[in-house]
Amino acid sequence: MQVAAEGIYRGFGTSAIGSLPGRALALTSLEVSKDVTLKYLEKFDMPEATRLGIANGVAGMVSNLVSCGYYVPLDVMDNYGGGRPSVMKTVKNLVEEDGWWGFYRGVGPRFVNMSLCGTTMIVTYELIKRLSVKQQN
Repeated sequence: MQVAAEGIYRGFGTSAIGSLPGRALALTSLEVSKDVTLKYLEKFDMPEATRLGIANGVAGMVSNLVSCGYYVPLDVMDNYGGGRPSVMKTVKNLVEEDGWWGFYRGVGPRFVNMSLCGTTMIVTYELIKRLSVKQQN
């Protein structure tokens, strides 16, 4: 089977444009929530590594919660509009059938999934980053 070079990138622009706002929200909320959590934890007597681990874990969960607020409605609309009607028709049908909360159908399982994966990734990344900086010094 031969695939044209153009076929490899089909839909890339749409995916990139659709993902950029969600990633910007997620990364911004990650850094803000990490800073807020670190400031809050300053008043507790605990090792720095513990404080950083807690802050990164909380930041990962907050970041994923914000991401769910953006991505879940898009996923619901994508799955709901199976026959590919227009966006406005899909929104109208979804609101008529389920109300505005219909856009957040399945947010619980998605949040749990994203939080476990995202928090593990962020905590691991920060730990490796911290260890690599110590080893260089």
